Amino acid sequence: MKTFLFTTAVILLFTACKEHKDRISSTPAAEGLFAPAHDITTARVNSDIMGQAVQVDNNGLVAIADWSTYPTIATQVTLLDKISKSELTAALTILREHFNSFKNSIPAYLMIDNVQDAIEDVEKELITLEWQLPKKEVAEKERAAQIKKLQESFFYLENKIVQTRSMYAGNAALAAAAYLKELNDYNINKSTAHDLRAAAQKVK
Repeated sequence: MKTFLFTTAVILLFTACKEHKDRISSTPAAEGLFAPAHDITTARVNSDIMGQAVQVDNNGLVAIADWSTYPTIATQVTLLDKISKSELTAALTILREHFNSFKNSIPAYLMIDNVQDAIEDVEKELITLEWQLPKKEVAEKERAAQIKKLQESFFYLENKIVQTRSMYAGNAALAAAAYLKELNDYNINKSTAHDLRAAAQKVK
């Protein structure tokens, strides 16, 4: 009886494994899972848009025509070190609200790795400052240093945007091809929102 039950169990297990294997082999591969979202034509169009929308002068970035929250964030971050300690909590609350809109309204032509990495750096410094603010054990000098780091990270982001415009704006074949790779690399590897949420939870 035991032998019969054992043999039956083996047969059932073999059948179940075979059916599972057949289902896997008969299911077509998910086409386009990591397929590029852009081609050379859209890359050239995006680079042209960037050339017109991102305005620079000899001193660096001046304006981004279709990113309305950019000047708001730039002003708020710049003024952080001039705000009194009693007003800093309210200022950071407003900055966080605007920053969330800022990172969720990035123009498509700036959805590339080097710009996204710089935005992540800004958020990480903001998260750290938000964590420090209510902590009594954090010295005022340390908090001021963190504000400086946040400002420097935003300045670095501005530089990256200027560099991106300089490298990829225009229709030169080489620039368009390089820009295309940047667009598609970000499309494939994007996990910015998830990583930043995880970082925020870890710090808190």
